[in-house]
Amino acid sequence: MLPPKPALLAGAAVAAWLLYTKNRRRRVVITGCCGNLGRKLGAHLQAQGVEVVGIEHPDYCAKGSAPPCDRVVQGDAQRASDASGRPWRRVLKGADAVVHFSAVNPYPNATWHEASESMDHAFNMALAAADAGVPRFILASSNHVMGGYKDDREHGAVTPWDPPRVGT
Repeated sequence: MLPPKPALLAGAAVAAWLLYTKNRRRRVVITGCCGNLGRKLGAHLQAQGVEVVGIEHPDYCAKGSAPPCDRVVQGDAQRASDASGRPWRRVLKGADAVVHFSAVNPYPNATWHEASESMDHAFNMALAAADAGVPRFILASSNHVMGGYKDDREHGAVTPWDPPRVGT
């Protein structure tokens, strides 16, 4: 008997993947899920039928109402594990994407120390996502970095080559 042709094997793999993804609910993890943008994205994704897992610092969770998530995992993103001591990769395993909003202070008045702590959040989550095999890691931000362009009608579209212009 002849071995199967590579194209046939590739086609079978694609068909199996399509059947798997068709029958599986998508899952997105949002860090900073209790914040303004995290709440908006969580609500939008849930309306699309996506399972939303939120990650938030316990102190921030206690300040407001529950975010629009199927479940919230509490913990400090500056640490290698959640509040119960489970490594972040265990929380992220099986996710289709991580959208990272978490920050120590997301506002323009953040100190350099707070900004470096926020970079720790991003670094820890990106490493955990890679370790968990998450195919997409989206490093999101508020509009504060480029928000100064919003009232500049002459500037046109903001591009990746434009320098930061802090605004609200």
